This record gives sequence, C-alpha cells and structure tokens, in this order.
Amino acid sequence: PDYAGIQSAIDAASDGDNIYIDTASFIGNIDIDKTLSLYPLHKGGMYTINGALTLSLINNRTIYIQGLNGGGVSSSFSGNYTDSASVILNGCEFSSAVSINSGYSIRSFIYYSTFNSTVSLDACELIGNTFNGQVNIYPNQYTSNPNPPSIKIYANNFSYYSSTQLVINYAYYSNIHIANNFFHYNYSSNNIYINANSSSKADKVIIENNIFKQSYTGSGSVYNVQVSYADFLFIRNNYFDVANYTRGVSTSIIGIYDFQYNFTNASASNFQEGSGTIQTIANNTYSTPLNYVTTSQNSLGNVTTSAGLNVGSQLPECRDIDNTQNDIGTFGGPHSWSNYHNNSSSMAQILDLEIPYYQIVLPGTVINFNSKAIHKNE
Repeated sequence: PDYAGIQSAIDAASDGDNIYIDTASFIGNIDIDKTLSLYPLHKGGMYTINGALTLSLINNRTIYIQGLNGGGVSSSFSGNYTDSASVILNGCEFSSAVSINSGYSIRSFIYYSTFNSTVSLDACELIGNTFNGQVNIYPNQYTSNPNPPSIKIYANNFSYYSSTQLVINYAYYSNIHIANNFFHYNYSSNNIYINANSSSKADKVIIENNIFKQSYTGSGSVYNVQVSYADFLFIRNNYFDVANYTRGVSTSIIGIYDFQYNFTNASASNFQEGSGTIQTIANNTYSTPLNYVTTSQNSLGNVTTSAGLNVGSQLPECRDIDNTQNDIGTFGGPHSWSNYHNNSSSMAQILDLEIPYYQIVLPGTVINFNSKAIHKNE
C-alpha cells in the first residue's frame, strides 16, 4: 500500500530488501534488477502479476519470489561461469513459459510450485513441484567449466504429454540425482533424456525410487529413460509401468552401468535395459502385476501396490526414514513424500513446523535451520 505498484516498490528498494505484496492483481511488466525478496503480505496468500516478469541477473545476485501467480518469466545474465546468480521460487504458479537460463551460471531453487508451460533452467534443485510442460535443463553449456553444480530433482510430478518430459542437455561433468518423482503418462516421447558428449561425459547419474507411467502404443520405440555419455549410471528401485512399445531404458557410451531392484510390468525380453563398459543387471522383477492408482493421490506421487512393498534395494543410503528396507517407487528413500509428512518414531523424524508467519518474514528477524531433518528423539 505504500507504493503505486510493484515496480515502483522495486525501484525504491535497496539490495537485500524485502517487499510485501498485497494479495491482489497487479497489471504491468516487472523487472527485478536487485537482490530482493518478494513475499505475499498475508500468510498463505498469493498475488497476481498480469504482465511480463523479467529477472536481470549479475554475479552473486539472489532473487527470492514467494506466492506469485503469474504468466511467464524471462531472464538475462551478465557474468561468466566462475560466478553465478541465484533464483528461488517458492509456492508459485505460472501459466506461460519460464526461462531462467543462460547456459551455465544461473542457479535455480524451485519448491512446491506449478508450471503450466515450458521451463528452461541452468543448474537447479527442484523439490515438490508440478510440471505440466516440458522441463529443459542446461547445466553446463560450455565444456571449459569442469566443475558444474549438481542437479537435484526430488518428489516432483511430471505430466507433460506431447514431448520428452525432462531433458537435461549439455550435462558435461554433471552430477545428477533424480529421485522419488512421478512421471505420469507420456504418449509419444521419453520421460527422461540426459545427454553429454564423448569427451565431456556426465560424471554420475542416479535415477532411483521413481514411478514411470508410459502409454505409448505406436509402431516405434520410446523410452522411460535415455542416457548418453555418462561415466557412472545407476538406475535402481524404480517402477516402470509401460505399454507394448515402450522399451524402458536406452543407453549409449556409459562407463559403469548399474540396473538393479527395478520393477516392470513388461517381460524381460520386451524391456531393454541398455549397456555399459562394466554393467550389472540384477535383482530386477519383470511382469509383476502392480495396481496403479489414478486418483488425486497422483499429485503427491503415491501409488498403491499389491506387490513390491519393501522389496527394493537394501543399500544404506536408500533406507527409509524408519531404517527399514527401502520401498519400491515413491514410497521410499530420503526424499519421498511420506518421509516428510508421515509419523515416525525414528531419531530422524521430520516434523511439520508451525511458526508464526511474521516472525520469519519481518525485517530484522531471521530463523536459521541448519538441517532438513530434525532429531526429535534422543
């Protein structure tokens, strides 16, 4: 209420300021060219921007946006791969394309948001989002950068139907972890495509605890997962629900390839697992009937199974939060929805915290959490 509009508040702000926006609709284009945080004025509210949102980024600039209901986002970056800018989106929804991408140096941290069109990012951490358009990630467009940041993709819902749902291109030297996601129905293209090149391979790719639903019945072959050029590829503890012409996994130019503890409703002869210089294909189950739930639970990545519970990998890093053997699919692992929200008697229970809203966001008051888990019990 102190300014005529969002842009006038941005123009008046200094680096590091917070801007609180009333839960109303605002008309006009917005350009954020400072280190700023945008919050809804009221707890749980959202504000609407009817106009283009542009993020003007330079080295070490951070922009935080919470509670935005907007159209699309575009960005520009002035810098190089030795430095970076950061964009954090939390609890937002976008109806048009979101592009936070310069090819190498923008770090995006996106939580609990919904995207209804295409998304283009550099290196990123994606947790708890819904993607109704294609997601394109370009972590390292230039092979002259030997140390790109990691790609972390946890507990998201991918529901795009017209082309590959998740594309990670220019994955040179990258470490990629894709866990506990729900890839829902793709009729004619891959669910995941990851590509580097022969001289600059991805370092390590781990794809675990995901649900893949593929319904392609055409004359050609499509894949749940296609990976080209990686030194280490681990595909474990996933559930593949495939149609007749879906071929599961396709790989090329892989060093160590490990495919274990996966379930599929296809027969082994109809499910291509790919190859590697050194490969392990073991402990997988084929043609096992699992009931598939198509209710609103899908928004959380849940499934109900008649078989396959607690039959996944026993690797210590894949243990459930209650320290039992890891479940198949999105039930298990360190980033599953159930681990965040269900009761647990273990030492590492994660709690839903209720903290007065304005104690967090009012200027001058900061609460720091040094861990994503809280030790409740001794």
